Amino acid sequence: TSMPIAILMNSLRVGVIGITVEHWGEVTTVNGQLVTFRWTFHFERSGEIITSESTLRFRERDEIELSLRTAGFGLLEVRDAPDRPGLEFVFVAEHPI
Repeated sequence: TSMPIAILMNSLRVGVIGITVEHWGEVTTVNGQLVTFRWTFHFERSGEIITSESTLRFRERDEIELSLRTAGFGLLEVRDAPDRPGLEFVFVAEHPI
C-alpha cells in the first residue's frame, strides 16, 4: 500500500519530533481495477484527525506492456517486485532518444 508523499513526509517529521500519532489504513471500495483506500492519522496531543483518501488502478501485465509499446518504449525485462514477489511487477523499459 502506498500513501501520498506529503502524508508520508509529515508522518516522518512528526515521528522525529516525538509526537505520538496513531495511524491506520483501510480499503473502502474495490471496483474492478480501481481500489480506493483511506489513511487516517490521529494526533494524540491535539486530538486532531487527518484523513487522506486515494484511488489506485491495478492494471494487468499485458495492458502495461501494450501501453509501454504504444508510448514508444522497448520492454527489456519484467521482474517480480523485490518486496512482493508474485504479487507485483517491475517493468524495465527504455525509450530511444
